[in-house]
Amino acid sequence: MKSIKAVILMVVLAFCGLSAYAQTAEFQPVVKGYAIEAPIDSVKIAKSIKQALLKNNWIIDSTEAGVIKAHFEKSNGVIRADIKITYTKESYSIVYVDSKNLDVDLEEGYIHRNYVRWVNNLNKIIYTLYLTE
Repeated sequence: MKSIKAVILMVVLAFCGLSAYAQTAEFQPVVKGYAIEAPIDSVKIAKSIKQALLKNNWIIDSTEAGVIKAHFEKSNGVIRADIKITYTKESYSIVYVDSKNLDVDLEEGYIHRNYVRWVNNLNKIIYTLYLTE
């Protein structure tokens, strides 16, 4: 009887481990922005970044010349992603800073798949807003 319980426990633990892994996706801590013809107007790109963040429910934490820090929360802060977006006259990048409950493994390059989706959507909207301004 004990061996049956042990086998069942092992199967349940394996299933939980696989389901958690299935929620993750490969990611790069630094996502380069879409190519915009240089020189980039720094006022215009900062405005586009801020609008994109607000449009996607990111909260802007701070702004400096060339850097905007923001975070995204779900479930009253149970899930959180912190990023910084850097920009110059040549390009912009979205940089992973920290997260909470997103199953991140920086050495293996994995994070919860939602983070990847959130950042990709943000990148597309920044680019679109910049071009349509």
